[in-house]
Amino acid sequence: MFSFWQKIIASKSKILFCCLILFIAGVAAGIFFVLPHFFIFCLLLILIGAAVFFGLSDKNYKLNRNCFYVFLFLCLCVFGFWRYSVALPDYSDLSKIYHYSSTTATFFGRIDKVEAASGWQNLIMESRSLIQPASAVKISGRVQASTPLFPEYRPGDLVKVECRLKSPPSDNPGYNNYLFKDSIFIACDFGEIYLAKVGGWSAQLFFYDLRQKFGQAINSSVSEPAAGLLNGILINSTRGIPADLNQIFSDLGLTHIIAISGSHIVIIVAIIMSMLIFFGISRPKAFWPAAAIILFYIILIGAPASAVRSAVMALVVMYAQKIGRLTASANALLLAASVMVLINPKILLFDVGFQLSFMAVAGLIYVNPILKSKLVKLPEFGPLKEIFITTLSAQLMTLPLLMYYFSKLSLISLVANLLILPIIPLLMTWGFIQMFVATVFLPLGQICGYLSWLLITYWVTIAKWLHAVPFGFMALPSFSWWWLVLFYLVIFIILNYFKRRGLTGNGF
Repeated sequence: MFSFWQKIIASKSKILFCCLILFIAGVAAGIFFVLPHFFIFCLLLILIGAAVFFGLSDKNYKLNRNCFYVFLFLCLCVFGFWRYSVALPDYSDLSKIYHYSSTTATFFGRIDKVEAASGWQNLIMESRSLIQPASAVKISGRVQASTPLFPEYRPGDLVKVECRLKSPPSDNPGYNNYLFKDSIFIACDFGEIYLAKVGGWSAQLFFYDLRQKFGQAINSSVSEPAAGLLNGILINSTRGIPADLNQIFSDLGLTHIIAISGSHIVIIVAIIMSMLIFFGISRPKAFWPAAAIILFYIILIGAPASAVRSAVMALVVMYAQKIGRLTASANALLLAASVMVLINPKILLFDVGFQLSFMAVAGLIYVNPILKSKLVKLPEFGPLKEIFITTLSAQLMTLPLLMYYFSKLSLISLVANLLILPIIPLLMTWGFIQMFVATVFLPLGQICGYLSWLLITYWVTIAKWLHAVPFGFMALPSFSWWWLVLFYLVIFIILNYFKRRGLTGNGF
C-alpha cells in the first residue's frame, strides 16, 4: 500500500487525477449525507491550514510531503462535499416561490428558456413578483410552466402567469431529477399566461430566433416526417417528430442521432475526423477544422447544456490526442467533468445526459484502443470501420446506464447504427445546404429537399424493418443502483486487465 502511495505522489499526472476524483467523490458523498454548512466549512479551514503548514514546513521533508498530499486530497474531498451542500435549496428563505406550493397564484416571471415538446412547450422562467390582494410581493426562484405550442414565447419575455403551483410528483423520480438539476422546485401545468413585455435583444434571443428561422426553412422545403427529423439532427428541435418514430428510435438505440447526448457528439467527432483524414488531412491538423465545425454546430443549435458538456469533453480529449498526450486523456476528461460539476454539482447524479456524455467519451479513451487492436484485420471500407469501432466503444460504456435508466436492451442496436450512421454525414452536410439555400431562396431549397427526403426515407424504412424483427429488443426489470455500480466495477476490472497489457489509454 505504501509503495502504491509513493507511485501516486511521484507523478504530477496521478496527483491531478486523484485530486479530481476525490473532488467528484466529495460531491457524490454530499448527495447521500447531510451536515451543517458551518461544520463543513470549519473542517475545510482546518484541513487547508494543515495542508499549508506541512507544505511550508522545512523539517523532515519526506514526512511533511506525505502529510501535505494527505491533507490536500482530504481538502478536495471536503470541498466537493461543501460545494454540493451550498447548492441545495434554502428552505428558510420565505421569498422563494416554492413556498407557495399547492396554491393558486398569480405572478410575473421572465422567461429564461423555451423547451418545445411534442404538442406543448415548457417555459423555464425566473419569478419576479407575486400578486396578492393588498400588494405585490417580491419573490424569486425558477418555475417551469407547461403551455400549448401557440402562442409562441421567446427568451427574455416578461409574462404574467395564473396557475396552481405544485411540487414535482413524487412518483416520477426521473422527472424530479430533471427539474432538480436545473434548480426548479415548483411547476404549473397549462395555466393562463399573458405576455406582459417583449424581451430586449440578447445573444440568447439572437440564437433562438436564428434557430426558429432555420426551422421554418426546413419545414417549408421538405415534407413530414423528414422535416421533423431534419430539424432534430440539425437544430435540436424535436417537436415535429411523431411519437411512434420516437418510440422506434428509442427501442433500437438510435435516439443519439436526433438527441444531443454524449454518444451523439462522440460519433459526430469521429465522423468529422474520419472524413478529414480520409481526404488526406493528418490527425493533428484535422483538430482545428473539426473543432471549428463542432463549435459552429453547437452555436447553431442554441448551445444547450447537454451539447456544451459533450462537446467540451470531446474537444478536450481530442486536443490531448492532438498534442500527443494520450496519457493525459483521462485527466482531461476528469478536468472537464470537474469544472462542470463545480458549476452545477447537482448534475453528477441527477443529469442522465452528463453521465452518458462522460461514459461515452471514456469509451473513446479506454475501449476504442482495445477494439482497434483486436479488429486490426477488419477491412476499412472508407470511414465505416472507424464508425463501427467508435459506436461500439461508446455503446459498451453507456450500456449499463441505458439499462438502468430506461429498462430496455436493444439486441440489434449495433446493426441499426451500422446501417444508418453511414448516411448521417451526407444527410447533415446536405441538410445544412438545404437549410441555408431554403432560407435565401425557397424554391431551390425545395429542390434540394428531395435528396434529404430520400436519405431520411431510407433511415425510417430501415428503422421500421429492424423494429419489426422478433426479439430485436427487450424490456428489462428495474434494478438497484448497486447493480449499476457492480456493472461498472466489472468493466473497470476488464479495462485494468487490458491496461496492464498496454492496450488502453493510460490515464492513471
